[in-house]
Amino acid sequence: MCSQLVKAFLRGQRFAVHVDFHEDFEGEGFYLYEGKDDTDWLGSRVIEVVEASTPIEPEHEEETLLYRGGYGMEEAWGAKGLCTYVLAHHAAHGFTFEAAMPQPLETRVEAQLRGLGAVLAHYRQDTPVMAAG
Repeated sequence: MCSQLVKAFLRGQRFAVHVDFHEDFEGEGFYLYEGKDDTDWLGSRVIEVVEASTPIEPEHEEETLLYRGGYGMEEAWGAKGLCTYVLAHHAAHGFTFEAAMPQPLETRVEAQLRGLGAVLAHYRQDTPVMAAG
């Protein structure tokens, strides 16, 4: 039922980017998944910004590594999760941020906010500012 509500809400919508915030209960540091229809990856910049205050997760052998701390969203996942669904049907670019739950809450929140800030800074460069009126 909940997924039907989300799909109905998103119907007809298009977004430049979608960011999904997660926490990894076994993680040692921050990492992310990135998906888009080209290979002009932004995530390495996100990792650079986050790393200023948060450790980056060691490499996961079973994942497709795009750059240090960043993994590709796999086509085999289909549209099973929210981020892959939005990426498949509503956005050209998607991220899932993973903060490590063993880290203090303040550290996890800082990592997520830094990552989001890097994504927004990138997209603000290409987005015209709407005038009030």
